Amino acid sequence: MHRIHETARPLVSQAFNRQTACLLLLSLVSLLTPAIAAAGDLMAGAAKVDITNRSVPVNDPLYVKALVIKEGDNTAVIVTVDAVAIGEIGSITNEYLGNVRAQIEKDLKIKPKNIMINASHCHGIVCADVEERTIKAIKDAAKNLVPVNAGVGTGHEDRVMENRRLFLKDGKEADVRHAYSLPPDEEVANIGPIDPEIGILKLEKKNGDTLAVVYNFAVHPIQGVPSKGN
Repeated sequence: MHRIHETARPLVSQAFNRQTACLLLLSLVSLLTPAIAAAGDLMAGAAKVDITNRSVPVNDPLYVKALVIKEGDNTAVIVTVDAVAIGEIGSITNEYLGNVRAQIEKDLKIKPKNIMINASHCHGIVCADVEERTIKAIKDAAKNLVPVNAGVGTGHEDRVMENRRLFLKDGKEADVRHAYSLPPDEEVANIGPIDPEIGILKLEKKNGDTLAVVYNFAVHPIQGVPSKGN
């Protein structure tokens, strides 16, 4: 799960894992650095736009958040959408990703391969014009580019998730799902592992203020409210 926070408290890792942190930074650098890259100061801008469907009960608003990062002639875009998925399931169509990339390439001259869009897997209901609002968020972020410093680190969280795969004593496996019957406890040998590490990329303005924090966490989020709205 990739998420963007426009502002955040300073993040300090208790146990810094260089490999994970470097992989997170390299994933960004790979978007910015072709074979021959033009040197320049690192610039970034962040923006968010409300994408809540107001025709259903609203408990929490939904957002599309965009981070635009520019170095020299190279620009990358990272977007997170509070939706269950990008295409295939949910209300965001299969054409959404291609349409957003094409419009941003036309208007901002950013290559489609440099535009990464991720769904938070929130089970909320987005507005009908989520495509247009995504484009607006990216454009707003691109208008607000400022010089930044980048830093990477890791965090640790092992209290909010569990592996729903059970390893049974007879060598078989079973998944924990509401629609499935579960084996008796005495037949379970072990539970699958979890990855508690959080990869963190932090972008700071030159005055030390936090512009954005991007984090990557291996979890399948499930959330909702009794009203079945947002």
